[in-house]
Formats: sequence, C-alpha cells, structure tokens
Amino acid sequence: SITLNGTSVTTGAGALTTTGGANGNGGNVNVTATGGTLGVGAITTSGGALAGNPGRNAGNVTLNSANTLTATTITANGGAGTLAGDQAGGNGGTISVIGVNGVTTTAVAANGGAAAGVNANGGNAGSITIA
Repeated sequence: SITLNGTSVTTGAGALTTTGGANGNGGNVNVTATGGTLGVGAITTSGGALAGNPGRNAGNVTLNSANTLTATTITANGGAGTLAGDQAGGNGGTISVIGVNGVTTTAVAANGGAAAGVNANGGNAGSITIA
C-alpha cells in the first residue's frame, strides 16, 4: 500500500503502482492534500496472478484534495484467472477522487478481471466516484 499526506502533494510524472505479487491482491493507494493542490502521475493497482488460481482483487484508490486535484490515468483492475481448470477473475477496486475546487484526469477504470475456463465468472467492476 502507498499513503501520502501533506499540505500540498505532488509526485510529478512519477507513477504510483501497487501490483499484487503471484497470487496477491493489489495494495491500496491513498493520497491526501490537506490545504493545497494535489498532483499525481499515473496510479495503478492490480491483482496478481498465479497459474491454476483465480485472479486477485485490485486495491482501492482514494485521492482527496482541499483545493484542486490533477491526475493522469487511474486504474484499479482485478487480475485475470489463470488456467488449470476454471478460475474466476478478481474484482476491480473502488476509486474515489475528490477535489474541492475541481478535478482533472485523463482516464479512470476499475475493471473486473477475466475468468479462465468455461465455468467461471469474471470479476466485478469496482465503483468510481469523482467529485
């Protein structure tokens, strides 16, 4: 998991990534600017994969700014199931993006992972809130 807090928070073009290792869930990403602006590059959290296992869940992404918030892409996608038998996909994470004085972002996705085999379900999509 990644947690960043400050009056103003800027990561520039640097990416924040939490990918579940083999058979692990993605970590959460929490970034808060308590007074100034919040600016982040790409944010990705995703579930890991291990052969013969279901896909794992993405972590959740929470961005809060007391002023403006700018981000590039934000993804919280579940991992795909991998074959040996039927394996479900992992769930997408919850994404919450709040900028009191405005939000700018290019793309946001919280997809469920694909199932493997014929008798398994894909993962559920996560919810997205932008305010």
